[in-house]
Amino acid sequence: MTALALPTAPVPEWASVVSEQEYRAERAVNYSTLKKMADSPRHYRHAVDNPTSGDTSARGVLRAIHCLTLEGPEAFGEQFAVYDGAGTRASKAYKEWAAANEGKTLLKASEVEEVYAIAEAVHGHPAARRLLTIPGNSELSLRWTDGPTGMRCRGRMDRIAHGSPLSAAPYAVVDLKTLDSTDPRRVASHVARNMWDVQAAHYSDGVKSLTGALPDYYLLVVERKAPHDVAVFHMHPESALWVGEQRRRRLLDRVAECEASGVWPGRSPDIDELTLPSWLDNTDADLILE
Repeated sequence: MTALALPTAPVPEWASVVSEQEYRAERAVNYSTLKKMADSPRHYRHAVDNPTSGDTSARGVLRAIHCLTLEGPEAFGEQFAVYDGAGTRASKAYKEWAAANEGKTLLKASEVEEVYAIAEAVHGHPAARRLLTIPGNSELSLRWTDGPTGMRCRGRMDRIAHGSPLSAAPYAVVDLKTLDSTDPRRVASHVARNMWDVQAAHYSDGVKSLTGALPDYYLLVVERKAPHDVAVFHMHPESALWVGEQRRRRLLDRVAECEASGVWPGRSPDIDELTLPSWLDNTDADLILE
């Protein structure tokens, strides 16, 4: 079994270790709500006023993957309980076991097998291991003020390494993603579609605002299904990160404008002309009319 323990470093004075509940309680701009502004100010306002609260077994497994991979077996044992008995989650035996493990995230044995397989795949990858063996801190929370708008911002990083394998940067942000493929083109598509470049720019700006130094930023991608292939991608500050910062700045500026005006419009406050999709050419239209 590949060693899963990560070397730690003292928590920097500009960061904090708090529970996810404490982190989410603070009113500040974060990535998960900021990306809603790309839909419309109305969508952003709704996301801020109605934060996601419910938990699911799928979210629990994702948290378990992050915890075991980035925090290690000890933290995993403190936060998660594994059910290896018979019956489903609706069974009496399971419900009694769940009550005895109140406060922990509950997993089934089959789910834990997947979690360990993914964590071991990550730690067994040469580039990932090189990055993760740099002393650092996992699940760090940052709070800072955005210079141009004066808005309070927050971010919760998967891991901050106190150094970088590619440069002399004093810090590196490690962002763990579970995807269906490590193919670079498909990863890039996920980054663009999910606005992970905006997330990277937001976190990088937080570290720079608090330390004066721009961190290196790495996406650590692992395939969810076996054989759990792993790839590490660097987001260059003059390309991927630059694009992310341009998108982020437009979104932040619009949030500031709406905060100042108190108006949060939807996508289309006016009457719009509807244009049919380009794939519906005249031939298709004739067939439909017939």
